Amino acid sequence: TYDEAIYSLLDTEHELTHSTPIVFTGVRYLNYELLGKHNHKNVTGTTNHPDFVKCYRLAQQLLGKIDEIQIIGEESYAGKSAIEDAKKQLKKIPNAVFRENSSNIEVNAKDDVIDSTKKDSLYIVIKNIDKLTAPFLMVSNEGFETIGGYITRGYDNGYAAGTIASHILTGTSVSSIPIQNSKQKPVFDWVQLKRWNIPLEKLPADSEVLNMPLTVRYKELFIFIIVFSCI
Repeated sequence: TYDEAIYSLLDTEHELTHSTPIVFTGVRYLNYELLGKHNHKNVTGTTNHPDFVKCYRLAQQLLGKIDEIQIIGEESYAGKSAIEDAKKQLKKIPNAVFRENSSNIEVNAKDDVIDSTKKDSLYIVIKNIDKLTAPFLMVSNEGFETIGGYITRGYDNGYAAGTIASHILTGTSVSSIPIQNSKQKPVFDWVQLKRWNIPLEKLPADSEVLNMPLTVRYKELFIFIIVFSCI
């Protein structure tokens, strides 16, 4: 992944990692400790920091009342960072109750106690799953087979990295270019929208829908062509 790639590169301590400009993109959780430890002044780029609360609000907009959120984690620095970040963000939601449902993800779960006396609680489950058996929304660009979510598209990541590189090649010092968080856009998969019976009218106004049939995307044009042909 993007995160592990930059971690591995910097951790090699190869002399080029100190002397050659490095521009990263698509990183969710940058290891600032690693950057500081090796004093990398030649590294900059963009991050795609997930917004879990925004994704939760989107799920409400698309699916209605949400009783339970399942957070899929992985045993990596980025995965564990995402779990801790999600817990921190989602604690802001009223009646949020956390519970751990994974034996192989190490997290600080002191607050993961179910209070059965709470009414209208939102249960947030941290777990690993092999198959998607429920509506699934993304907080980062990790591929599809999901409804979608707020993500930074691959093109936008590449464009941002290219822009930074062009500045460096024209004389701007790497250390003067701050690490910035990329803007995210609501992107959805037409197939999954149909699977979960989510109408286009429920999507945010600036949404991009992938895999939409041409007859749907250009419906008015097709109607015009048919009517014109008949005339």
